[in-house]
Amino acid sequence: MERAGVGQHCRSARPAWRRIAAVLAEEIRQGHWRNDEALPAASQLAARFGVHRHTVRKSLALLREQGLLSAQAARVIVPRLPLPLQVCLFLPEHLHGLGVAARCELRACDTVLALPPHLHERVPARLPGPLMHLAYQVMAEDQLLASTEAWLPAASCPPLARYLSEGHGLGSALGLSGVSPACRRHCWVEADGGRVRAGAGDPLALCLGVLALDAQSRPLKLCLHRFDTARVRLLF
Repeated sequence: MERAGVGQHCRSARPAWRRIAAVLAEEIRQGHWRNDEALPAASQLAARFGVHRHTVRKSLALLREQGLLSAQAARVIVPRLPLPLQVCLFLPEHLHGLGVAARCELRACDTVLALPPHLHERVPARLPGPLMHLAYQVMAEDQLLASTEAWLPAASCPPLARYLSEGHGLGSALGLSGVSPACRRHCWVEADGGRVRAGAGDPLALCLGVLALDAQSRPLKLCLHRFDTARVRLLF
């Protein structure tokens, strides 16, 4: 990916080293650099921005102060997004509110007779089959952030594929389809999540399970959200 030099960004009275730091910080936040990826050598950055290496070193020192580079080497530290548990079904919309470009990518939409056997012991209430099974990924800045599987009673579930394929989260898709929100939820967290992999092989290490119940304690949906813990910090 071609990266801009400092002159291609806004010109201002700020010192060059501050402008260079701002350019690199924006690239880190937009996902141009991966977590723990080494930045180019100071001489390469100096050539890119047309400045002396001493200027680049001052820029890197500022990025370290901001927590975007490791202390010893110029390795990127991607800030983790803080996500409250209650926004998981509205993840793309929540990320938009944080200024992050995000979308859903629908991977599967089919009908199954029952939940997978390994989920039975986790779920205190049974979802009546047959079930609509949905699988989708949440992409943030074109990188995989989370992968979700959801099961809903097929008899009472409206068609959701259209809204998911348009980039909405499951919560918004259900709301747009006229489904009332859950009254309460039963949640659990698996710290490792089975090291489930999705997309281009990115490890999704944290699994959050959410069973949504209505006012009569009837199950509405079961969701499994798997997050890239290098990019997400869940708030309990």
